[in-house]
Amino acid sequence: MTQVNAAENGIITRALPGDALALCPPLIIKEGEIDEMFDRIGRTLDNILDDRNRQGVTIGQPRRQSGGLRDKPRHILKNAAR
Repeated sequence: MTQVNAAENGIITRALPGDALALCPPLIIKEGEIDEMFDRIGRTLDNILDDRNRQGVTIGQPRRQSGGLRDKPRHILKNAAR
């Protein structure tokens, strides 16, 4: 849902493991465009918070992530990187 909300606000993102999100700004960017990017990120986060509130999700309580990297033993992750 985060990527969809970001795309609706003109922000290109890519998911990372856990609770991280990578932004993909252009390589050449002006200061005003950086300000606009952060304004759009703020609108995106506001939209997500509004959606969660409408769904009755309490913000601030961590969700249990299943099947993600956090559930894998470290030796499996180390071997997968080779």
